[in-house]
Amino acid sequence: MARRRALSSREVDALREVGMHWISDNLYLQIRDQGTRSWLFRYWVDGKPKVIGLGATRDVTLAEARDRADRLRIEIRDGCDPAGQKKAAREERKAERVAAVATAVPTFEECAREYINSHEASWKNDKHRAQWRSTLKTYAYPVIGKMPVNEIWLMAWRCYLRWQERRQENEPCETTQSSARALPMRRSARTSYRVIVMSFKYSYTFPCNGPNKLPRFSQWAADNLPGIEFSLPPQVPAKSTTLTVRLKSAEDRQALVEMLEGATF
Repeated sequence: MARRRALSSREVDALREVGMHWISDNLYLQIRDQGTRSWLFRYWVDGKPKVIGLGATRDVTLAEARDRADRLRIEIRDGCDPAGQKKAAREERKAERVAAVATAVPTFEECAREYINSHEASWKNDKHRAQWRSTLKTYAYPVIGKMPVNEIWLMAWRCYLRWQERRQENEPCETTQSSARALPMRRSARTSYRVIVMSFKYSYTFPCNGPNKLPRFSQWAADNLPGIEFSLPPQVPAKSTTLTVRLKSAEDRQALVEMLEGATF
């Protein structure tokens, strides 16, 4: 069987149809609905296809894309997995950021003890002074004492959403009557989603056509972005041509943008 001839620069420029076009060995051109054009490097590891974005055609020439594809092909021949290495490096950077934040942010117990030490001199009631320490030690420290204070608010909302789910399912709820009165009675999934949006402050909207957008993206994210937490809307119309994903940090958003470059799902 004769080997396929790589497309010339003129033939590549003439491609207009939306989709993925073979250019040369492992090198593809992806054309999206909005007209953007980008290079992809496709290969297989253990029978599973993998894709690496090589950049947009406006930034990377055909010759540069072919040169990158040749270098990647050599790495794969030598037993490397470029996409896997990129994914591992991204997860390592995220773990380092999380560790750095965890060491920089004080825990709830540290903040509570500092507050008591700086204010108890002004408390005239000995009983109340003792109650501050004993109540926190008994009820708060075992649960959230070691948590960085910037994570406690999110944990509280997660508890609230779980409580809402149990309430809607008419299951027994352990929330006390006073606590129940303190929580707003929001019932719809849309309202719960608005609550989640408060935690996932960064968003990214990208082209996505066809039905089942949410399960398709979730499966793709599980395979390509396992270390990133994200939030999806409760539902997306089948006729919609875009999908918006919400993330917790600017770094997670950038990682998603990089992975989506040239990706399909």
